[in-house]
Amino acid sequence: MSDKIDKFDIRDLIPISYRYNQWIRFTMLLISTCVMAYTIFFLALQMHQEAPLLMKIIPFVVLYVAIDSILRHLTSLNSVTFTSDSLVLGFLAKHSIRIPYEMINRFEIIRKITMYLVLYYNDDNGKERTFQTNLSFPNMIKILMGIEDVATHVNIDEKLSAALQLYRYKDAYDRSRRDQIDKEDSSDQ
Repeated sequence: MSDKIDKFDIRDLIPISYRYNQWIRFTMLLISTCVMAYTIFFLALQMHQEAPLLMKIIPFVVLYVAIDSILRHLTSLNSVTFTSDSLVLGFLAKHSIRIPYEMINRFEIIRKITMYLVLYYNDDNGKERTFQTNLSFPNMIKILMGIEDVATHVNIDEKLSAALQLYRYKDAYDRSRRDQIDKEDSSDQ
């Protein structure tokens, strides 16, 4: 195996976009909408005055959960796109956020109940803004490595930077290993 490993660099892939699976996103929106519609139907036509209190409360809880699910799917991060000059954060029901690479100050991972990525950047007026998203977004490690690649001035915690370097080398090693196996398979034929 060669001594030089070709590390992951997002600049070689620009423009590139990472997003949630759209079929799953729209299926969940459809299911939540159907649950909400049926709950409203149930409340309007099936609920009787003499029903027990629990039977009167449960439809409102179900309705709340359905509406919350719809709003979360519509307003949460849907896509992350790396362009030649900026990072674009896309949503289904909100305007996209375009952040020029030179305006990104730092990012960090915080833990509340779940883990979140917090991205600090300056807006057009020079005011520092933050964007927070769940760390379970698809390909988040590659997104973090991409931000590190294109915003070279970004401040990153030392442990997080070391972890990203480790993932960078692991990804490069995995790719070189797959290439070597493919080469061996093709030579066997």
